[in-house]
Amino acid sequence: MHEHEIRLRERQEHDTEHTATHCNTLQHTATHCNTLQHTATHCNTLQHTATQEMQEHEIRLRERQEHDTEKEQTQRESGTCSL
Repeated sequence: MHEHEIRLRERQEHDTEHTATHCNTLQHTATHCNTLQHTATHCNTLQHTATQEMQEHEIRLRERQEHDTEKEQTQRESGTCSL
């Protein structure tokens, strides 16, 4: 084999190794991105659930306050007090 052919083959082997390393890096990056995307989806789900629960809590609190206000008004009108 001539010296030129040897250098060409070595260069091709180097390029192949470099390409394989690059592919592995891209694969690792893609895996990392998928993990982050899954985590973001999970966080969005948790945030949505928390928002719903907070809204439901606020509705119940408002209903309770309205009920208490109505009860106090009725007691004032009837002249009774539960304090």
